[in-house]
Amino acid sequence: LALHHVDLVLCDQPLKSTSVKLYNRYLGKSDVSLYASPDLVKKHKKYFPESLLKCPLLLPVKGTQMRRSIDRWFSKINITPNVGCEFEDFALLKLAGENGKGVFPIPDLVAEEVMRRYEVKRLGKMPGVVEQFYAVNAERKIENAAVRSIIENAENVLSLEV
Repeated sequence: LALHHVDLVLCDQPLKSTSVKLYNRYLGKSDVSLYASPDLVKKHKKYFPESLLKCPLLLPVKGTQMRRSIDRWFSKINITPNVGCEFEDFALLKLAGENGKGVFPIPDLVAEEVMRRYEVKRLGKMPGVVEQFYAVNAERKIENAAVRSIIENAENVLSLEV
């Protein structure tokens, strides 16, 4: 962003910079649910969320907004999660979930696409767990029309979830 090689970053939290002025624009949020292969959902659905004690979880790495929200949820419901693996890359997380390696969180905003593409099913909601979306760009003299279009469209889509 500082070198203007990238016009826009979409992320889950505002970014801070000391060297360049960044503009963080909140786009919206989405509730989060847990998904898994059909076999795991069948096995763990009846006693959800207590059944999570016996099921490996595929989670985002610590330090992400979603992970902090998930950790708070587990603390609130008094469950110590059985973390099977942590991922920085959500595509790999979804592939592991598709292959029955564990239960994984996905924003409800993209649930239909994830269920169709990865042939997984919803295990259960995680009340209070949300994924937030921000658009971040650097100060520029000339505004990029594509960036403006992405931000406006994202706000329209995400406003349905708020």
